[in-house]
Amino acid sequence: MGTSSESRPWRWPVLIVMWCLCGALVMGLVFAGAHGLAAGGSRVWTFPLLGTALISVGCLLGLLFAVPRSPPSDDKNAAVTGTSDRAHSMHNDNLIEIADWLTKIIVGLGLVHLHQAVGGLDELCQRLAGALSIGRGDLRSVVGALASGLGVPSGPPPHSAFVFAMVLFFPITGFLLAYLVTRMFLQPALVEADVGASRLAGKNVAIDTAQDMDILVERQKTDSQVAGRTAPVEAPSDPPSDVQDNLRGLVQVYESVTDDDYDRRVAKKNAAARDIYAAAVKHGVARSWLAGQPGDGYIVALAQAAEQSPDPTDAQRLVEAGKRAKWKHAKYRIALGLRRMIEGGMVKGAAIAPVRETLHGFLQEDDMPLRNLAVRALLPLG
Repeated sequence: MGTSSESRPWRWPVLIVMWCLCGALVMGLVFAGAHGLAAGGSRVWTFPLLGTALISVGCLLGLLFAVPRSPPSDDKNAAVTGTSDRAHSMHNDNLIEIADWLTKIIVGLGLVHLHQAVGGLDELCQRLAGALSIGRGDLRSVVGALASGLGVPSGPPPHSAFVFAMVLFFPITGFLLAYLVTRMFLQPALVEADVGASRLAGKNVAIDTAQDMDILVERQKTDSQVAGRTAPVEAPSDPPSDVQDNLRGLVQVYESVTDDDYDRRVAKKNAAARDIYAAAVKHGVARSWLAGQPGDGYIVALAQAAEQSPDPTDAQRLVEAGKRAKWKHAKYRIALGLRRMIEGGMVKGAAIAPVRETLHGFLQEDDMPLRNLAVRALLPLG
């Protein structure tokens, strides 16, 4: 999926780590083959096959731990999106529930038997190394030795140290790689695919009716506060200094909102955002001026103007704002504005690519309501 490196500076370091993990796994398999070649017989293939099996185990565990989950109703880490935190994904949750059960079982058993971990790991390595030492070391003899309970000689087997290193290296590296791949690519893809499938099936793509209802209520509150007016697209001059000072103060209030209670924090942020937009409308502050100011408070006002009364030129301004936005609340408002413009047929031609890139970037955020809104905004673009 296309993303913007400016808006997500963490993306390239994570990708570099992923490539390093891939390179480490490849080098590990090469060393395993070289060790098998030096050991003679068919072990040149058996050792890399063992490494591949260990990588698969690590990748499976990484997938189980990273598979996307629907946020609980009291999730305090959900974005301050101006919506109820009841929003959730409508896709089939069977895989999520199974992964959750298995994860808890694995962690629980691991904690209960933690004192036996060292002994169990040593026994596993001794058994694998002993099986690899039997006969020519081909796959059939290794599997047969393990199945018959053989493979643990009286003394240390020849390959025990190397097998011990493989048992530690391959699963851990595979786990990290699978976890990062799932979080960065598989999770957003699953969200987009599920919502798209729902639409093709003729279902309601409103992920949560309560979410759409909250959006509508917030829009009505804003309309009432500004009496149906909106911020102009352009203005002959910058706002006066006293108006700029007033807006700056309102933005500071918005950006300083804190509250341990999620619902109160959402209400305060929404109220502060409405105050900024109402002040901009009252004094005729242009959207072009708002777009050039630093701070998420100005971005929220710009996005609100685009949602209330969209203009074709708002698309570029929202795309640029998406690169600077820090808070998920502001990103959610940008997504709302872009969705309104897309539904109104105002995103055309050359504007489609950057808008799609911005929305795809929101799919990378660790927030289900924001990802769902981005997917729904993307659907008309194909």
